[in-house]
Amino acid sequence: MKVKKLSKELIYRIRAGEVIEDPSSVVKELIENSLDAGAKRIHIYLEDGGKRLIEVKDDGEGMDEEDLTLSVLPFTSSKIEKVEDLKKITTYGFRGEALFAISKVSRLLIKSSNNESFIGNEIYLEGGERIHLRPCYHPKGTTVTVKEIFYSVPARRKFLKSSSQELKKIVELVTKYALSNPEVEFFLKNERDIILDLKPSSSFKDRLAEIFGNDYLKELYEIEENKKNYSFTLFISKPEFLKESPVKIFFVNKRPFYDNSFIRAFNTIYSDKLRYPDVFLFLFLNPEEVDFNVHPQKLQVKFSSKLSFPHKIVEAVRRKLKDKVLDKNKVELITNIRGIIKQNELPRQLEFGEMAKEEIKSNLPVYEDIWQLENTYIIVKFEKGLLVIDQHNAHEKIIYEKILSKRKFKTNFIAFPIFLKLSPPEFSAYREVKDVFKDLGFEIRELKDGEIQIEGIPEFIKKFTKENFIELINEIKKERKIEPLNVYKEIACKSAIKMGDVLKKEEMTNILIELFSLEDPFFCPHGRPVMVQITKDELDKKFGR
Repeated sequence: MKVKKLSKELIYRIRAGEVIEDPSSVVKELIENSLDAGAKRIHIYLEDGGKRLIEVKDDGEGMDEEDLTLSVLPFTSSKIEKVEDLKKITTYGFRGEALFAISKVSRLLIKSSNNESFIGNEIYLEGGERIHLRPCYHPKGTTVTVKEIFYSVPARRKFLKSSSQELKKIVELVTKYALSNPEVEFFLKNERDIILDLKPSSSFKDRLAEIFGNDYLKELYEIEENKKNYSFTLFISKPEFLKESPVKIFFVNKRPFYDNSFIRAFNTIYSDKLRYPDVFLFLFLNPEEVDFNVHPQKLQVKFSSKLSFPHKIVEAVRRKLKDKVLDKNKVELITNIRGIIKQNELPRQLEFGEMAKEEIKSNLPVYEDIWQLENTYIIVKFEKGLLVIDQHNAHEKIIYEKILSKRKFKTNFIAFPIFLKLSPPEFSAYREVKDVFKDLGFEIRELKDGEIQIEGIPEFIKKFTKENFIELINEIKKERKIEPLNVYKEIACKSAIKMGDVLKKEEMTNILIELFSLEDPFFCPHGRPVMVQITKDELDKKFGR
């Protein structure tokens, strides 16, 4: 088969297909052009989910006849002039061929004026061919009308989804640009239905409330960070509002982007294995630190490696979440529980994981108003209501904090060493963290071909099996970057009391004492909530009192 040089027409059709995939990609390009033109009002009208008609009106700076003529030609742009400009993109639509690409696959009419006299120009193209260019009446700004997308490429048109599905994609896209540009008015109408009517807002928070409602906003923490080379505003679900299918929307310099590593990283903040937080990230940094030119539609970006994203952002969020949870109500709760402990003179504490034995039972402190529910939750009565504690999360938190405070522990040698044959990935993960294991008090001998023998375990681990160790290694193996702190978290998790373990009052009392001796007892190392407070006032409301 001979190699052939493609015609210009075929090249342009292929390039148009890279930029224009469906009606939403047309809307995306037009919104970006409007924003780059300084628009404060962007109105979008659709028919048939955008398949029959897309019209975008803005009040931006507009174009004169010369600019209008050039705007629909290939390789033209008002936003870059030299190669160096690609390294510091500060606009949205730097791809000059967007309007040209749209014109190749549709019937395109552009009306524009760059003055206040209502005198402008219009240009009309079909399948990329100019039909006319003439004066028209038009207020300052631009109106772009796109009819019958892919009419000139029937093979592409038949791959479009149903009108409702195409409309859904457009609504999601417009919502993203409205979120990242709260100062701009956005209006979206599909035939007779007004879908969005968003007036200018003063902040990301106000725009979130305008779109999703004030009740939803109450489910989110707002977190801000300002560093020398980057800053961000972020909204993340509170731990009690996690979801199986969360929303994750990321922006860098107001441009939406998609990145699996960011999604995975934010899903670890609370580390619930089944539910995850909604996240809205508004990230700002020097344009030279991010490359937008890695995807035809700029949906993905590449960050400078020295920024260490997303790890650095997630760690900053974790630090600030600790401050968020220690609000006035929680400080009051700590005071109440510590008062109970002091009042009942409960000084004796069991060591990590230590279970009460009958012979020492009489020497252990007991708080009588404490019960276990379903062998999973500890219920504590206090002055203003009830406290429900997750026994596993609480014990995991206690162990983790003690590991952090001490780091090195005595080794308890076991009578019957545990022999394990690790798979190559498991053995590789073990080798990466074996020094951490040693520091914590594990005594492990390497044999041959991935075989190891566990001869001693740290003093704080009271129950240990080969299954515990394999689970521990497999959790560590999932980490993209293995850090000692992550190892500590997993060891604390595997060493803690489990759901289903039966506890005596003495053991529950001990957990209460240990937990409330910590500065922050509210979240386990993985970010899961340790307790839920139910006040008498809340109970009264539920019973209509």
